[in-house]
Amino acid sequence: MAYLAVSFIMLLLMCCIFAIRHGGSDARAAVAMMLTATLLTRLVTGLSHEQWPMAIIDGLLLVGLLHIALKSKAFWPLWTTAFHATTVTAHSAVAFSNHVDFKIMAGVTSIWSLFSLVVMPLGIMVDQRFGIMRD
Repeated sequence: MAYLAVSFIMLLLMCCIFAIRHGGSDARAAVAMMLTATLLTRLVTGLSHEQWPMAIIDGLLLVGLLHIALKSKAFWPLWTTAFHATTVTAHSAVAFSNHVDFKIMAGVTSIWSLFSLVVMPLGIMVDQRFGIMRD
């Protein structure tokens, strides 16, 4: 499990560094939100195995990403927001089920976080290639 956490943090940092250097103000805002959400999630999962604090954090991140997606000229925020919306949907499904293990739910939501992270630098590269302005 420690290898997965370290791998996630390394991927997060690499994607965030790329986004900060090449992505403009939208990418910097998304990176700040994602880093904050990651730190808060690590904090609340260390304190409790309740699902609702993570759902609140992910819901707030979704609102922030949606704000960026709606005002941005780039396309990558739409993809990042869509993948994160799937995470929030998973939280909603778990909220209505009494028999879901915390580890299974954490695994399902983590998969979509990986997609959100990978789409950001890839989308920035594609947007730049097609001449979509950074700011």
